[in-house]
Amino acid sequence: EVDLMKGENRQAEFMTKVNPSGTCPALERDDGTVLAEITAICEYLDENEGSSPLIGTTPEERAETRMWARR
Repeated sequence: EVDLMKGENRQAEFMTKVNPSGTCPALERDDGTVLAEITAICEYLDENEGSSPLIGTTPEERAETRMWARR
């Protein structure tokens, strides 16, 4: 958990341990690797968690979600 209002994502600890670019969101996986782009995080969760889809269930839904996420 990172407090953006306090600028914790810009502190050395966050930038060296979690995400060198200092951007959020960032997802640190159990193996220590970090995903730091919203579409990549959502796709990872969709493919690995098996819960309700975050990106969409059809190619059309996924394309529209990616379109809006990249704006």
